[in-house]
Amino acid sequence: KSAELLAHPGQVSAFLRLGGDLAAEVGKLVFMPADSATRLKGRTGKGKQVAWSERIPLPEIKALGQVLGCSVNDLLLSAVAGALRAYLVAQGDAVDGVELRAMVPVNLRRPQDEGKLGNRFGLVALLLPVGVENPLTRLYLTRARMDSLKGSRQAALTLGVLGAVGMAPKVVQRQVL
Repeated sequence: KSAELLAHPGQVSAFLRLGGDLAAEVGKLVFMPADSATRLKGRTGKGKQVAWSERIPLPEIKALGQVLGCSVNDLLLSAVAGALRAYLVAQGDAVDGVELRAMVPVNLRRPQDEGKLGNRFGLVALLLPVGVENPLTRLYLTRARMDSLKGSRQAALTLGVLGAVGMAPKVVQRQVL
């Protein structure tokens, strides 16, 4: 590999850029500020609840996304932020400036992986703008944040970290996760 790098010095700079990008992403993850303090933070319990909304046909969602210049995921994540906002407001909580982090899966499969078994996804940490009242402002802020994450190497980094953690002893896995 060293001889190959010496024969193609351009690859060295590409590897150095990649290393710098990954180091920057590690820094962002390690020094990520805490979420806003809300009633949603705390220890997880055993009680679970689920709620359903009226069904919305996917073609309608896609058409809306096309008109607004957003992806289906942008619409979904913005709706989640809006639902969390509505819940907190209904509970009498202040929501101004509230942002909650969601770990969003990102597909990392390459076109040549199509039809092969197995998942290949990483996670990105998206700050949901729960404090933004206007639904369109919230949508476009969500889209901008997702677009910036899509251009990062965070998803690939988390895939590698989760793979490494998966090989570690259970006690280490619990601490990391």
